[in-house]
Amino acid sequence: CGGVEDVRAAVIRASRLRVCRIDVVGGENQMRSTTPSMAANLRPAARLELPNMSRLIRFDAGPSADSSTVTVESGMTLRTLLNLLQNEGFTLPSLPILLDQTVGGCIATGSHGSSLAHGTISDSVVAVTVILFGTGEVVRLEEDEELMRLARCSVGSMGVVVNVTLQVVQARKFARSEVVVRTAAEVDEVCRQHEHCWIHWIEDKGYAICLDESEEGSTYSGRNWYPYSKELDNEMAGRNVLVATARRKNWTMQHSVPMSRLGSLMDVMTRASTSIKERCGRAPPFELKFIKDSGRTVHAPNSGGGAGEGWVALNVWWECVEEDLLNLRGELEALEGSRVHYGKYHTEVFSGPIPLARQIGGIKTISVILPVFNALPYLQLAIRDVLKQEVGGGLELIISDDCSSDGSFEWICELCKEMKGRGLE
Repeated sequence: CGGVEDVRAAVIRASRLRVCRIDVVGGENQMRSTTPSMAANLRPAARLELPNMSRLIRFDAGPSADSSTVTVESGMTLRTLLNLLQNEGFTLPSLPILLDQTVGGCIATGSHGSSLAHGTISDSVVAVTVILFGTGEVVRLEEDEELMRLARCSVGSMGVVVNVTLQVVQARKFARSEVVVRTAAEVDEVCRQHEHCWIHWIEDKGYAICLDESEEGSTYSGRNWYPYSKELDNEMAGRNVLVATARRKNWTMQHSVPMSRLGSLMDVMTRASTSIKERCGRAPPFELKFIKDSGRTVHAPNSGGGAGEGWVALNVWWECVEEDLLNLRGELEALEGSRVHYGKYHTEVFSGPIPLARQIGGIKTISVILPVFNALPYLQLAIRDVLKQEVGGGLELIISDDCSSDGSFEWICELCKEMKGRGLE
């Protein structure tokens, strides 16, 4: 697709064909839609590519340091955006580490840098233009804060994001340093002492890579985090491969917890590291990143609940057997205040929210009542999330439509016919 009308036409056609999912293809992180999929195997997904939607629309230099904005098409990569901003003497508040992802994919998944002074890239969103699933309506969201909290990090649930307006700040220079930490107290200290801090933890110690403002440094380009020290480089070599080639799969997963749970999170890391080392002879690597607390989004890894103390995010990117990830996931989900990062919560085997069976024990059948009124773009995601739950018994979904005029009732009727035709009641 090369423009808004192309995207709109594609979304409307997909809706008419009752395609279960639209995958908007970007870079490292995709705006992968989960709408209107209730069960991903009911119908095939549509692939929507935005190769030509990478233009700069407008740059507005405001009267103060924090009032400047840039508006770009969602297919632009972060690398291109940073280069354009630096030409104007500006940059993003948060310093993302992966720069080859698109702007649309970045905000849809809540991507972030690593700093208790800054939130996610989604927190910088001032306005978005979205093409809604189902209707193909082009909507500019800006003033309605409740809708903006959903749109800033939509996880592909609202529609296709076609352009984004972001707050930007004046560009600065950063110098890099590296510190070794061994305890939770040292981790807490170093991440608060430095504006940006990214920790690679291996077995019993962590290597904290820190970026701080300095006239002797360089403007941010993503390369500021590198190169690793020789010691860290040697430690990292081959660490993420935890099983023989014939059995391994690629996995990535991230959970965040409030900073007050840092000690508990590191206990989980220690247990996982010990268990995996006993099995395969090497301890796995972990990443610790830090994010400022925010109430500006609903689905991002720092969305409220942190009581203003900030969040620590544990990220893994392993080649391993499924059991390693499932065991770690179970421990992380059990931590108080734990939040999944949907942008990274995917593997070849599992994805999605915490199974209901883990939250509600001993119940054989669960009934979910879903009232509906003119909510087609959101209805589809809601139904999908209900039907993908693992309850260990029966699951009953009761949908009550209050005379919707946007096609919600007709869409529900078609879904019921299709599911009944496939032997699902």
